Amino acid sequence: MTTLDNVKHPLRSEWSFWLFTNQKTNWEDNLVNLATFDTVEDYWCLYHHMKVPSELKLGQEYMVFKQGIQPKWEDPANQSGGRWLIILDGAKAAHVDSI
Repeated sequence: MTTLDNVKHPLRSEWSFWLFTNQKTNWEDNLVNLATFDTVEDYWCLYHHMKVPSELKLGQEYMVFKQGIQPKWEDPANQSGGRWLIILDGAKAAHVDSI
């Protein structure tokens, strides 16, 4: 193994994967910080170990936010933020797994 095999490519910021579980009454109680990453390699490692979209339960969502910013409108860092949401019917949703 050469030293190049161990090289990681840092991102400009640290990021966190979140899961919204949609199982609890209180919205904030549904937020689960799954993992944090700061390199390209760590992102792909996490991505390949997560459930594919078709395996998520109805109402569950993945979110990616900069570390230290919570995925809620009330976080000051989201004051001028927005949301990208893709909604697919059941027949097309399975195709997302192969992306």
